[in-house]
Amino acid sequence: MNYWTNRHREAARKAARQRQEREQKERRQRLRALMVASALLFGLLGALVCGLAITQESTATTQRLVHVSGQSAISFADFADMTALAERSSSCEARYDWPVEDPHVEQSFDRPLNQWSPGHRGVDLTTEPGTVLFSPQDGVVSFAGEVAGKNVLSIRHRDGVTSTFEPATTDLQAGDAVSRGQPIGTVGGASDHCEEQCVHWGLKRGAHDYLDPQSYAGSRTIVLKPI
Repeated sequence: MNYWTNRHREAARKAARQRQEREQKERRQRLRALMVASALLFGLLGALVCGLAITQESTATTQRLVHVSGQSAISFADFADMTALAERSSSCEARYDWPVEDPHVEQSFDRPLNQWSPGHRGVDLTTEPGTVLFSPQDGVVSFAGEVAGKNVLSIRHRDGVTSTFEPATTDLQAGDAVSRGQPIGTVGGASDHCEEQCVHWGLKRGAHDYLDPQSYAGSRTIVLKPI
């Protein structure tokens, strides 16, 4: 009798655990869906208020968010693009300026799945050697020099985000303060990325949280790379 009683109790406990796990999973899915819907709603409403165009880029971002919401937990990076759109739309002003005049995006951002995965961790802007670079936002030079033979310039902004430019040469030194729109250097120097025909602009929060510069800056023109 005790054997069957114990078996019955164990089966009841197992069923209760499974029911609890299903309920927790459903709650997480509902929460993720709500987060996605909220980010999308604020972004679209802000865009309509400010008269911003809903681009293919924002549509692709939305599709990625919806896909992620049904697969796994959503990190801050998954909401970075839509949050930036919402923040920019709410004030009708870009959080960052483009680092070059008349920007043309040659290659867009492609967020890697993790820090080791392939991807494009920034945008490539069409330039010529000697093109002047401007600081996208207030900040402090965190690095200026060579990395593995490449000329790199990094600026840490007040919001904890770091801008990195390559190839870039400058007379500034680490620790120098810069203001938004200030000339900070020129395109040039060694690089295995753009070969002085473009400048790579990357945005990163923390060690591995890569952000899309196009979502944080103003309007721009996208051009196709020649074959």
